[in-house]
Amino acid sequence: MKKQFFYLIAVLCSTCIFTACSDDDDPYVPPTKVEMYTTSNGLKYTYGGTDRTDVTVLYTPDATDPQKATLTLSTIGSKRSENIPSAPLLSPGNIVPGTNELIIPVTLIQNANEALFNGNGETPFCTYRYNGSVSDAGLTIAIDQVTMKGAPIIEAKTYTDKSGLQLMYNDAPMLGKVITFTPNLENLEEATLTMQGAPLDISAIIEGIVPAADASTEVGLPTTGVFPGNVTFTLPIKISVDNSFSGKSETEHCTFSYSGKITESTLKLAISDVKLKNAALAGLTLNVPYANEDFTLDPLHFVWESDTEVELFPGYGIPISSIVGIALRVPTIPTDQVDEEGNPVSVSVTDMLPTALKSITFGIDGNITAVYVDIENGATEPTTSPLNIAQYIVNDDNSIQVFLNPAAIIYHSMANAPENRSRAVDMGEMIAQLMGIAMPLLTDGVPVQVSQNAEDNSMDIYLGTEFLVPILKCASPLFEDEDFINMLLEEMAKDPTFGSMAPMMGGALRTMPQIIDNTTKIELGIHFLKAE
Repeated sequence: MKKQFFYLIAVLCSTCIFTACSDDDDPYVPPTKVEMYTTSNGLKYTYGGTDRTDVTVLYTPDATDPQKATLTLSTIGSKRSENIPSAPLLSPGNIVPGTNELIIPVTLIQNANEALFNGNGETPFCTYRYNGSVSDAGLTIAIDQVTMKGAPIIEAKTYTDKSGLQLMYNDAPMLGKVITFTPNLENLEEATLTMQGAPLDISAIIEGIVPAADASTEVGLPTTGVFPGNVTFTLPIKISVDNSFSGKSETEHCTFSYSGKITESTLKLAISDVKLKNAALAGLTLNVPYANEDFTLDPLHFVWESDTEVELFPGYGIPISSIVGIALRVPTIPTDQVDEEGNPVSVSVTDMLPTALKSITFGIDGNITAVYVDIENGATEPTTSPLNIAQYIVNDDNSIQVFLNPAAIIYHSMANAPENRSRAVDMGEMIAQLMGIAMPLLTDGVPVQVSQNAEDNSMDIYLGTEFLVPILKCASPLFEDEDFINMLLEEMAKDPTFGSMAPMMGGALRTMPQIIDNTTKIELGIHFLKAE
């Protein structure tokens, strides 16, 4: 009996011992409910071997498999992390480069005290390795071996003609623009391109016109943007891994497609399939006609009405429009030709216009192109102007807005100005006034009037009173300066055709300030015939 009692005791002890050992060998059971881990309840997170405390991890167990879970990593706030030498730089809010929320599906390997996990993952911008564990003490996760798939641009950059911008507009180069690339630091798949005109530095041009004391070291005029009718346009884009992008978009006045690629030093942008929303003039070609003998057909559209007349003789005056009309039809422009007697042949402005300018065409993309003969450089055959020199939009049936290449206009109009300076006229003040007029025109476009005549299939395109009068008033002080008037009279006297009229023109020139002040209507442009 005593022996059986001790045997029973031994069996009970063995059972307890093995039961205890069996309990110690049971694997750790990971959380069965959703759990948010932060540094305050046991989260330890490292990126590239460096601890970060601005991250939370949401642990979500799999509903059907207890050995699987999902970890959702997010940042607290959007402060830029410190640069870690062993890993790519993170933008504000990033868990890994370009990603503010990182979701990692994990498979749990359970042991006695914790459940381990490890593996490799990827985002659109990088690949990475992860490892960690979850236990009663909290959650530990480390991300390292982060390798960028490409080289995302994580800082704003500005590109110009001189600093890497290669801009094409409907397959033709477009110069004189500035584009700023701004990445979305919370999502490197997103960015914006802000397009506008590059400021035009005219300091070198006015240096020879404005006295040195009046000329600033740098004079920059704002210019129009990339698309007709838009001074500035911001385009949202989606960036691929190789930093390329493409898509379709629209402005207030046109629709378009785009594609491009960006690097640290270059921006290639091709804008294509541009189509104006108001295409009333698209495809229209207008020819410049030659004047007939009685000038019932005249390539010039010219009107000038003023309450003050030109006084040729005391008590005798004629309208300014008559004087200018005669001057435009008198052959005063020398050519390389000679007549039968060997005398040089001159032509009038009225004759020169259709000889030099053959036609203009309005494109569906907002471009205006011209067919012309470069007479000044000895050309005899017509050529077509490059694209992206002039653009337009249709305002209404009677007007369009024209956006010109400011560099070409200012260079040709001011760089060739005569060296003779007026002593009495303040050229600096005149330039300042002209710039005040020019600046809004360079950005907002030139208002151009349009009138059509169905009977003769013609169209007149011209500058109107509101545009021309302010310019005339800027020039008005010149006609109060005797030096300037005498210079004009000397040039007139040299002309074999105009020379006989020079003595009587002094009074007309001196009357110009009053004529300008009392101008009620002035129009200057071209009378076109529509191409069949």
